[in-house]
Amino acid sequence: MSMALERTALALAVLLAGSVASAEPYRLTAGDRVQLALSPSDAPVVMQVGADGSVRIRSVGGVPVAGLTLDDAEAAIETAVAEAGIFVAPDVDIAIDSYAPVMVTGDVATPGRLDYLPQLTVEVAVGLSGGISETRGTNRLELMRARAEIEGGLLGLRREMASTAARIARLEAELDDAAPQVVAGPELRRAVPALDTAGLEAALADQQAILENARARSAELVAGWDEEIAALTRQKTLLEERMALQDRIAEAQRAELEAARSLAERGLATTNALNTAERTVSDAQSRTFELQAALAGIERGISEARRGRDGFLRNRREELLVELRAARDQLAALRIRYGTAETQSALLSDGNLSALIDDGLFEVDYAVIDGRSGEIRADADAATPLRPGDAVRVEVTRLASEG
Repeated sequence: MSMALERTALALAVLLAGSVASAEPYRLTAGDRVQLALSPSDAPVVMQVGADGSVRIRSVGGVPVAGLTLDDAEAAIETAVAEAGIFVAPDVDIAIDSYAPVMVTGDVATPGRLDYLPQLTVEVAVGLSGGISETRGTNRLELMRARAEIEGGLLGLRREMASTAARIARLEAELDDAAPQVVAGPELRRAVPALDTAGLEAALADQQAILENARARSAELVAGWDEEIAALTRQKTLLEERMALQDRIAEAQRAELEAARSLAERGLATTNALNTAERTVSDAQSRTFELQAALAGIERGISEARRGRDGFLRNRREELLVELRAARDQLAALRIRYGTAETQSALLSDGNLSALIDDGLFEVDYAVIDGRSGEIRADADAATPLRPGDAVRVEVTRLASEG
């Protein structure tokens, strides 16, 4: 469909939409054209409400009508005509010939005047002006700058995606004790744009070094615990041998004590000899208790070393799983950001500003200048209704990048 046909269709749609009359009576404004007859016998004359808000009538002069309803304007003209002595009892008839035009300026394809149509809104006025265009306030240089920023962002995203994919491959390898190398499988490779295959290989090499360092550190820590456990186990074995020897000594000393008691009962041993035997047995029991306490301490040390080693390995695995989950989520988020940036780059290349606005890369601001007061209406948007004589200024700006 040609531009002219599109505008005609849009205008017809607006006319149909405006078939319901507003409850508020229309008040004339500068730029309106009216059909004016001073009496029923006169042919209507078309005249325009001037910039001063008046219509000029021959032999009467200017009659202010801006801001008046048609009925009030008729009464004002009748009074002026009667005072001028043209008619004794004038019967003025006034009707709208055409409304004051609407002006559209700024970032539109064809800025200029538009014939006013009932129910005209900012959005329709912009459409009748050819739509939003990038050839004016939002110039080609700004689009080129935006494209350069997007391309730089794409490069950074590709590098970050390659780095994240390589980190995922390293975490998977670290969780698999049998995997000697950091290898990115087909799924991971598909997640990285083909433009950065070299970047992925470099990132995999870096992650391989990290994997080797991490495994060497873990092996060193585990070896330390294993050595401690082995040393304590050897001490335990020696202590158990000493305890076995001490048990035999204590058994022999108990036998000697029983023999001393038997001799003392028969009067064949002195009290001193019996006391000495009892002290010997008591000392042996004390040494046995000391050895048992030492053995318990060694066993606690072995248990603590094993808990430290196993806890380290368990905690490390849990940390790797959490880190792997976070890295996969990060890669998924990066893929979404990359897809959005690619879409924006394509839109910038096509110069499709409307799509760029929909995509959030650019925004459009509307200013409506009231044709009656000359003031800017607050909070104007695309749906704001327009009145005859209003002006619309369209400004498209590029949103600041998020970095």
